[in-house]
Amino acid sequence: GAPTPLAVDDVTFTQPVSVGDVISLEARVVYTGGNEVQDVGGSSAPVDDTLACPSRLPALCQVRVELGIIHLATGAKSAANEFHFTFFNRRTGSGVQPDGRFVVDTVPLVPVLPVTYQEGMQWLDGRRRMLATLSTAFRLGSYILNA
Repeated sequence: GAPTPLAVDDVTFTQPVSVGDVISLEARVVYTGGNEVQDVGGSSAPVDDTLACPSRLPALCQVRVELGIIHLATGAKSAANEFHFTFFNRRTGSGVQPDGRFVVDTVPLVPVLPVTYQEGMQWLDGRRRMLATLSTAFRLGSYILNA
């Protein structure tokens, strides 16, 4: 599939990044819609009926990016920014078709299974952010989610 941005959820600036600073970026998928399909409240009900979400939900994911400043003299890294994005995984070839129709064909993602406490907290935060993004997209009439 081709990961495609759906929303920028949040950007947190904790310290400025100056021109000439050496930075590092660490991105991690913290939650996918595949988690909702895997276990929807312990029932086998379809995603659409249980969460009022589209069948495209398994193709959505929440990505957390941490930006750090690397201090060359010491090698130490300090946190500077944190970003949260929602992506959907589309099949290559989706988009405007030769007949002019816009088609989005999605590819489901595997669930994220947290192992540590920190991963579990990021998983919960990612789920909350992704469902909030879905709620906003439905209110705005997103063509991607409602197609």
